[in-house]
Amino acid sequence: MIIVISLMVCGIILGYAFKERNLKFVQKLINYAIFLLLFLLGITVGANEDVMNNLDSIGLEAL
Repeated sequence: MIIVISLMVCGIILGYAFKERNLKFVQKLINYAIFLLLFLLGITVGANEDVMNNLDSIGLEAL
């Protein structure tokens, strides 16, 4: 958890230091990272037999 918080603090410091620069590529990078994480989450859920076997009951509970 310390690693996550440290990376976040470093990102805040770098963002503050480079706030005058054009950092539009960062938004695209964030979007691609989110897409990759969603794809990997889908693979993990699809590979989990417990989730796949109980998908109908999980869906009803979620609804």
